Amino acid sequence: MRQSWRGSWVGLPWILEQAISFLGTAAHNESHVTRSLLTAARAVAREIEMEKGASPLGTEPLYHNRLHFADALSCITLQIAIERKLSGIVHPEWSAALQLIAVAHDMHHPGTINSYPAQIEQGSMNALRTYLVAAEVPNLWIDHIQTIILRTDFSTVKENHIRIKDRPFTWDVDWATVLINEADIMGSVSEIVGPELGESLAQEWKLINFAPHAVVASPQGRKGFISSVHFSSPSSGVLQTNSRIAAQVVSLGLSS
Repeated sequence: MRQSWRGSWVGLPWILEQAISFLGTAAHNESHVTRSLLTAARAVAREIEMEKGASPLGTEPLYHNRLHFADALSCITLQIAIERKLSGIVHPEWSAALQLIAVAHDMHHPGTINSYPAQIEQGSMNALRTYLVAAEVPNLWIDHIQTIILRTDFSTVKENHIRIKDRPFTWDVDWATVLINEADIMGSVSEIVGPELGESLAQEWKLINFAPHAVVASPQGRKGFISSVHFSSPSSGVLQTNSRIAAQVVSLGLSS
């Protein structure tokens, strides 16, 4: 996927279909809710790809772009598969909803930062709502999706993790929020692709003269970022995300 991004991009719709197939979400006995959520996800992916990830300001952001959507989708799909196995519960509706949110959570991202809480996230939800209504997604699920997308504002992430602290995993809004929060940054905390993504974010911020652009991709900036995040889900435990972060912190010379 990442190789194709640098050359002949396979496209967000293709990646979405692979993710749906991997989970078997689109089964013949799927419910109306599952079917409507997947219909919306496919329509959004097609639209984003057709526009080549263009933002309201014109060009595709350097970090909040189709590759980021694909990263989040790949991560959430793997996490869903793990949570299914650990819990023994397959929940097609939540699986479809989370895949949709991964694709759409930064839809029409302008490549800027929030001037007030959830400003950009609300813009993404506003853009998504038309597709949800067209696909006949029930209002209850539209409310769930809006709650989760607004909670992808990075300033709320700590609160989101506190909300599920000491609670066993279940398929609900609070745990779905945490899964999306984790999938949103899983690539960025990776020792393999994280530094490259940090450079992309620095370039995106540089275009708007946001001062942290000068340090976010530096070793010290990366230390600060990865030491400030924590993963709570059972699936992140299987993936050893916190221990891999701790190892990076040590290698970067910052005590945990």
